[in-house]
Amino acid sequence: MTKTPRKIKPRAHTKPVHPVYFFLLRLARRFGNWLFRPKVSGLENLPADGPVLLLPNHISYGDAALIQAACPRHVRFVVYEPIYHQIGLRWIMRLMRTIPLMPGNSGGGLTATIEALQAGHVVCLFPEGSISRTGVLMKLRHGFERIATATGSPVLPVRIDGLKVSGRPVTRGAVTVKFGTLLPAEHAKVDVVTAALQPVQG
Repeated sequence: MTKTPRKIKPRAHTKPVHPVYFFLLRLARRFGNWLFRPKVSGLENLPADGPVLLLPNHISYGDAALIQAACPRHVRFVVYEPIYHQIGLRWIMRLMRTIPLMPGNSGGGLTATIEALQAGHVVCLFPEGSISRTGVLMKLRHGFERIATATGSPVLPVRIDGLKVSGRPVTRGAVTVKFGTLLPAEHAKVDVVTAALQPVQG
């Protein structure tokens, strides 16, 4: 008797997004546009399909919500693992197909990020590793270089300005989200992305 091969379920970070999340996302976008009134630019640099690694600066607890509200494609965020497991947050993290990562033991998180990109998704990784309490761009970590090399995925720097650490706007209407120039995987280097994330002088 031939055994029927067991169907392997896809891991959470490669699964399609739960329909409930899109309903919540529509509500969040309306609220975010009312609260932040963000000025979004450079969306033409975001491919309509295929894998993309977003690399934003990190100035507040509201950065992820702002990026997803600005981005027409669903974004799978890489988050600090203890936040992922917080009571009251894990359910929405699972709906979003968020990828937990633990610094110092990041093998599982990096593998999951690579798998999500190989499946053709948009993944967002904050390359500073934590929130900049001063708003000044901190030194970027090298993990995204490994991810880009392993997947061949292009990277897209994203510059956020105008939020307090709490996630509230410094001044209503002054929040900006700028999607930079799409970089091929071979150009995804710390110095190149650092330059792309610096504020425009003027």
